[in-house]
Amino acid sequence: MTLIRLEGVSKRFGAAGPEMPAETPERPPTTYYDRMQEPEFLAPPGLALDGVNLLVRAGETMAVLGPSGCGKTTLLRVIAGLVPPDAGRVYFNDQDVTDLSPAERRIGMVFQNYALYPHMESRENIAFFFRIHHREEEIPERVRTVSQIMGVGFDLLLDRKPPQLSEGERQRVAIARCIAREPSVFLFDEPLSNLDAKLRVKTRAEIKRLLRRFHCTCLYVTHDQSEAVAMGDRIAVMRAGRIEQVGTFGELYDWPATAFVAGFLGSPPMNIWPAQADVDSVLIGPLRLPMPLLRRPPRAGTPILFGIRPEHLHPDDAGPIQLEVEVVEPHPSEHALLVHGRTAGYPAVAKLPLSAGVPRRQIIRLACAPADARLFDACTGERLP
Repeated sequence: MTLIRLEGVSKRFGAAGPEMPAETPERPPTTYYDRMQEPEFLAPPGLALDGVNLLVRAGETMAVLGPSGCGKTTLLRVIAGLVPPDAGRVYFNDQDVTDLSPAERRIGMVFQNYALYPHMESRENIAFFFRIHHREEEIPERVRTVSQIMGVGFDLLLDRKPPQLSEGERQRVAIARCIAREPSVFLFDEPLSNLDAKLRVKTRAEIKRLLRRFHCTCLYVTHDQSEAVAMGDRIAVMRAGRIEQVGTFGELYDWPATAFVAGFLGSPPMNIWPAQADVDSVLIGPLRLPMPLLRRPPRAGTPILFGIRPEHLHPDDAGPIQLEVEVVEPHPSEHALLVHGRTAGYPAVAKLPLSAGVPRRQIIRLACAPADARLFDACTGERLP
């Protein structure tokens, strides 16, 4: 099993990257909350990766989660050796592989578009690596073994070319080609994005079964939270070419390190509202809520961000939060209603019991426990301890 370590890895956009300006123009004096609403908040000028440090444990599946354009695929390609980093080093166990070719790294990669040769039958796609390395004598046994591993019905795909296969079948062939090489590291670049919802769940289970069987170290890139939770032993959340936080889903969900992580994880994500600290309370416009217990409470008058999960808001006739209801979404499978609206002028979502029967275009009163709230620095977005 292989341990993967990245130290200070940076990569500019493009082959060599555009010239960076000598000085970065100063931003207008906005809060972290304001910047979260801006598209450029997710795309630093010129950089795809910005000093990434990451440790993937031997035998672990690390899900890399983030919005489009945050650098997930570039990260995977640097680890695979497909693009060289402009700075930093990549290690497999204790070996520096930064300057090694992809073939020397024993990488197995499954691309979003599968990257199968359309003029070759599935059998030849699987065997191609061995044929170009003049190891033809291994091909029959490799194909037979892989067919058994991939399960019932896979042998029926071997004599068909990619254009004759469905999206799910192409995905199975791409994974089989990856397995045949017996890689030390598996890399998956949004492998299920072209599949429908039902097939996505089935294929996800198949991939996880294979990873458990081979005990391989794996990086699994996705923008789908449910995939990240299902596939990853841990999750690395990326933003703007950087790793914001690494941990289990429970750790990231309950104790997000930044307002970005809090507002990105969850369906729906955490409500985040600009606020101001008072002596023993939090002021959100006209609202006054109890101050959560902190090791170092902010001083009165300090601008902060107040975060609360939708499921932690509950109906209370005397509650301080007044939600102007705009949209009500029933979710029978979860026995819940998602109530969208505004409070103190900011967008808000509450997850209430299905029996709540919330009418639209009305104001409902809500409350939350101080222990469920999270406070963040208004300038840096970091969670207050």
